[in-house]
Amino acid sequence: MTGVSTLSALSGARRNLEAAPISRPEKAYRFGDFRLAPGRQLLLRGDEPVRLGSRALDLLLILVEHAGEVVSKEEMIRFAWPNTFVDESNLKVNISALRSALGCDQAATAYIATIPGRGYRFVAKVRGETDVDTMSGETAPARKTQGLPPPKRLFGRSTEIAGLVQDLVSMGSLTLTGPAGVGKTAAAVEVARALAWRYEHGAAFIDFTATADPRLVAPLIAAALGLGGNASDPLSAILDGLSRGSRLLVLDNCEHLSSAIGLVVDQIRTRLPDVAVLCTAREPLGYRSENLRRLATLAYPEDNLIDLDAAMANPSIALFVDRARAASGYDLEEADIPFIAGICRRVDGVALAIELAALHTAQHPPAAILARLAQDFDVLAYGPRSAPLRQQGLMTAIEWSYRLLSDAEAAVFRLASVFTRAFTCEEAIAAAGGAGLSPEDVARCVGNLASKSLLQPRFVAGRLAYVMLNAERHYASKRLRQAGEA
Repeated sequence: MTGVSTLSALSGARRNLEAAPISRPEKAYRFGDFRLAPGRQLLLRGDEPVRLGSRALDLLLILVEHAGEVVSKEEMIRFAWPNTFVDESNLKVNISALRSALGCDQAATAYIATIPGRGYRFVAKVRGETDVDTMSGETAPARKTQGLPPPKRLFGRSTEIAGLVQDLVSMGSLTLTGPAGVGKTAAAVEVARALAWRYEHGAAFIDFTATADPRLVAPLIAAALGLGGNASDPLSAILDGLSRGSRLLVLDNCEHLSSAIGLVVDQIRTRLPDVAVLCTAREPLGYRSENLRRLATLAYPEDNLIDLDAAMANPSIALFVDRARAASGYDLEEADIPFIAGICRRVDGVALAIELAALHTAQHPPAAILARLAQDFDVLAYGPRSAPLRQQGLMTAIEWSYRLLSDAEAAVFRLASVFTRAFTCEEAIAAAGGAGLSPEDVARCVGNLASKSLLQPRFVAGRLAYVMLNAERHYASKRLRQAGEA
């Protein structure tokens, strides 16, 4: 069925969805990891609902119904906006949002291909089923998770996540590092959900944010796993309990307890090769079999010369638009693209900073948010109270790292804020000349700050150099003035 007759049938079906009896099975579709249930206006990825607007769902439905065929732009507009005149830019925005929701940000043709001058084609294999089958989840593999936070829609991470999954399977342990707010926890949760089915006892998540006592590390892990037994020797209880089957452990926010957590992980990996461990931290934990992977900031536009399609293909902009839509119902307008691109550049593609900026669209347009960010980062000082304390504001996240520094490291961190470009270790030594630190101390501190993700190593003209992200520089500069060192 093609052409106008198909569109009429689809439009009629969509208009009659609410009138259909709830008990009557509706046709549904499965493609890749997704299941589309039109009768419930629902798209699922695995067992998790995908947040998507009604127009984007309509566009997905017509493309899936015509899988393998070219659907013209005119047909799609008539179907999604019946009896309404809309500009073609609305179609582009919704197609971009749809591609982002399907995780096609790295390769836009993974599901939806653009046919220049004609329209779009759904290129993935589609099979039909009933809505009842789709909602039952019987065909999906069982995934046991314990304490894992809800998944977040990620942008620009598909290649990194795939690499982390492969590395964790082959190596058995990883420590995921990176700057404050870069998205380490969200990436670790995505990896755990992708791999939970491989392990007999699934995946378990333990967050160490709320404790600063290294003596509580083993008891917290034992309690999270539901392991009783020897209260005087919780490490033995952990090893005994984990010996009964394979499992994936996700240990989150470990940097302030690195020695104690490293000791436990080392024992687990030495004695229990069927137990995999994924840690997140802003610095290495230092255990013997540790494998480090660094999570980079999101790519952001280097200039403002991008159109709607290119804007929504950029992970930083796509993240901003997604979170702004959830916070305020915001829809991307072409006039806003330069300002959103400027926001993403100003925060260096740090995911938490982009999310916090997007929250402000409920009160301010992107141009005003960028203007405030150009002055300082106080606009990002506070976030949702429901978030973990370290993620309730960007400055809170950075201060978490700052308070873990030694006095010498903190002094060099403050002094590094005077550099607005990449700087070498020799230049840092020169800048710290009056701070009472020896050249050896400064060099050691610069290396430590890089390992703690507070400085970002770069090679400039063949030489190792370092840069400070804008948010860290703002925080360090304020601390420099407070210390009377400016």
